[in-house]
Amino acid sequence: MTQHSTTRRLYRRPARPDPTAADLVALGAVTPQQAYAATLVLTRLHDRGVALTMTLEEMCEVLGYLGDGRRPKSVPAGRVAPAHLRG
Repeated sequence: MTQHSTTRRLYRRPARPDPTAADLVALGAVTPQQAYAATLVLTRLHDRGVALTMTLEEMCEVLGYLGDGRRPKSVPAGRVAPAHLRG
């Protein structure tokens, strides 16, 4: 038995409770372009040591791609993209 096959048998794929970009696109929750943009923003934040626990799904909410009706009260309704333009 080679070292590679031993490693392969011992490795277990980690469980992913949070949806990935591919999951969000496959579900139709966001477009591929939106998933890409959210990934870039989240990566940039992580590089700067900010929002390290934030998930991609949460970033999509922050950017206004998901979560109809989750606008903070401090943000005026006119500053949020209408729901029909988000998807």
